[in-house]
Amino acid sequence: MVEALGGRAIEVAEHHRARYHAAAAVAANHLVALCGQVERLAAGADVPVSAYWELMADTLDNVRSRGAAASLTGPAARGDRATLVAHLEAIGADEGPLYLALADAAAAMADRPRPSTMLTGPPTDPGHGEPSPGPDDPGPGDPPTGRTRT
Repeated sequence: MVEALGGRAIEVAEHHRARYHAAAAVAANHLVALCGQVERLAAGADVPVSAYWELMADTLDNVRSRGAAASLTGPAARGDRATLVAHLEAIGADEGPLYLALADAAAAMADRPRPSTMLTGPPTDPGHGEPSPGPDDPGPGDPPTGRTRT
């Protein structure tokens, strides 16, 4: 029946069903919640949300072909405190908790300090608060590495 509806049937052991369902909720429901945040932030910046859908599709393609950790970019992955602070100030208190929770998850994947703890102390560099880009993190104007840059 699953195949008749265009789905893909897989066997899941009974003791893994709750975890399997949790992964499905993250893949579908949480992704939709994230898309809602993108819509709200785009509207607040007077930018058409369509500008972000292609970026998200490219990111999903990268994840599909390279894996999540290898596709990760952005200020949390770089430990870029100054950009994280600017983002949180720009998006406001309503959007901050979701942004920060996901930034913490991104930082953990990149083995960087969690922004939620990093942002409570003084910057490490009083001038910028951001470390130098790593070898896989091009700076502004550098050629892309094949990863989606955020």
